[in-house]
Amino acid sequence: MGDTDTMERTQMSGEELAAAIAERLMPRLDAKVEERTSGIRELVAAQVQERLQVMGVVDAEGHILRPPKEQGDRNSMTAMLKPEAYNPEAIGAQLDGQFSSFGDFLRATVRAGIGGHRDPRLKFITEKGDVRADLSGNELATGGALVPEEFRAQLLTLGLEASRIRPLCMRIPMGSSSIRIPAVKDDDRSAGSVFGGVRGYWTAAGGTINESEPAFAQVGLNAKGLKFYTELENELIADSFTSAEALVVAMIGMAEPWFFDQAVIGGSGTGEPLGVTNAAARIGVTRGTSNEVNLVDVANMYARMLPSSLGRAVWIISPAVLAQLMMLESTAGAQVFWPDLTQGLRMRLGGNPVIISEHVPDLGSANDIMFVDFGFYLVGDRQALSLATSPHFKFQNDITAVRGVERLDGQPWVQSALTPANGGDTLSPIVGLAA
Repeated sequence: MGDTDTMERTQMSGEELAAAIAERLMPRLDAKVEERTSGIRELVAAQVQERLQVMGVVDAEGHILRPPKEQGDRNSMTAMLKPEAYNPEAIGAQLDGQFSSFGDFLRATVRAGIGGHRDPRLKFITEKGDVRADLSGNELATGGALVPEEFRAQLLTLGLEASRIRPLCMRIPMGSSSIRIPAVKDDDRSAGSVFGGVRGYWTAAGGTINESEPAFAQVGLNAKGLKFYTELENELIADSFTSAEALVVAMIGMAEPWFFDQAVIGGSGTGEPLGVTNAAARIGVTRGTSNEVNLVDVANMYARMLPSSLGRAVWIISPAVLAQLMMLESTAGAQVFWPDLTQGLRMRLGGNPVIISEHVPDLGSANDIMFVDFGFYLVGDRQALSLATSPHFKFQNDITAVRGVERLDGQPWVQSALTPANGGDTLSPIVGLAA
C-alpha cells in the first residue's frame, strides 16, 4: 500500500479496516474456491459417467442408451439375500428396458441366430464368458444371448413362489464358491451343559464359578451348479412370441423348485446338496406296522422333535401317505386328520403344516413321512439363476436352446441328534419314520 492508503487506514475504525481488507481479498478467495470446486465437479462427473457406462445406461461417448432405473432398495445386497430380487449389479441389467417382454427378447434372438436382422439391443456371451455386442454375428453359436436382468428376476420369483420348502430354509449369501459356517456342537445336555459346553451354576454371594469352554463345529457350503436346459421351436417364437414367452416362463418356473426340493429332501451330498433324508442328525422312529402310517407313529415322531422346533416344523409326506393320514382315527374312533368329510382337508397334523412331495420315498419305505424344521437347514446362494438362449446349437432342427445356470449348496446345520437334559430319547429338528 502507498502513503495515501496508509493515511486513510489510520483514519478508519477497526470495523471499516476489516471490511476494506475483505473487499480486496474476496476476488482472490472466490477464484481459489472456484478452482477447487470445479476440479471436484469434474472428478465426480467422470466417476458418474464411468458408473453409468458400466450399468449400460450410456455408451463410451456419453450417449444415453436407456433411462436409469430407480433402484431404491433393489441393491446388490438385497439380491444376495434374496436371489429372486432384481440385482442392478448383474451383467444382464445393462439390457433392461430395451425389450418390451421376454417374448420380444426371444424373437430378437431367433432372428439374429438365423441370419436375419442383427438386433442392436442384443448382447452375447462368448466362450470365455465375456459379454459383447453383436459385431460378427456368430456369438450365438457359442455362449448364447444374455437375458435381461428384469426377466431373470421375474422367472426366478415365479419358481421360488412354487416351492414351499425354500422359504423355510435359512439362506446364506456366499461371497465365494466355498464358505464355512460356524455351528454350536450341542449333542448332549444330560451332563448339565447347553450349546456345546456352556454351564450355569447357582451360587451364594461370593461363590466361585467353575470354568467351562463351549465347543464349536463348522458346516461347509461349496457351491454346486444346478443347470437347466429346454428347447423351443423357432416357428412358435416367430408366429407367436407371447405363447413362447408363456411356455418358457412356465417351464422354468416349475423346474427350478422341483430340482431344488429334490436335492434338499433326498440329495446325497456328492455333487449336490445333502438332503434331510441323509442327514446325520436325522432320527428314525420305529414304525408300528409295515407299509402303514398310524397314529402311534405320528405321536412318536412328534415326541422326538426338538421342543424349540415344534412351532415351525412341517410334515413332508409321500402322496401315498396322504391316504393313510385321511383314515387316521383316535382311540375313540374319531377321524383325526379329516374330521369333517364334507369339508376340504386342512393339511395340518398336530397343528403343523403338511407338504405333499413326490421326492419323499414311497409308502412303506424309510422317510415316507418326515417331520422337519427347515430353520436348521442352510442354503448357500452363490449365483442367482442366469439364462442364455441360442438358435445355433440345433440350427439344423430349427430349434432355439434355452439354458439356465444356478449355483448353490445346502447342508443341515445340526450334525447329530441331541441327548436332552433328562437323559431321555434323543431329539432332533429332523425326524423320519423308519421302514
